[in-house]
Amino acid sequence: LLVEMELDLLWSNMTNFFVDNGFTVNDLNESKKIYYVDYVEPSSSLWDSIWGDAKPIIDIPEAGYQFELVKKADDSTFVIIKDADGNALDRATLDRIFPVIEPLLSFRDVF
Repeated sequence: LLVEMELDLLWSNMTNFFVDNGFTVNDLNESKKIYYVDYVEPSSSLWDSIWGDAKPIIDIPEAGYQFELVKKADDSTFVIIKDADGNALDRATLDRIFPVIEPLLSFRDVF
């Protein structure tokens, strides 16, 4: 996934993305820019859906994941999502989650 944000700025904001979307950070490697996280689908109540506060659900299995950030030549950053073993998620999974995850990683509502 390509995020139009400078690497260091995205790195520092990823924890907000994780906390808000069912991820728990277990470890990180700052020199390689990798977050090691566990995903548990967030629960939402009936009231959340009535009041419009229901968060979008990322359609991936509850498991461990790695988010690796890679600087591009311009001011954008690649976000490579991997399973717990370090294998990149397949294209079908990325295509399925992209409509939900792209607006969340763009931080449009933050800046």
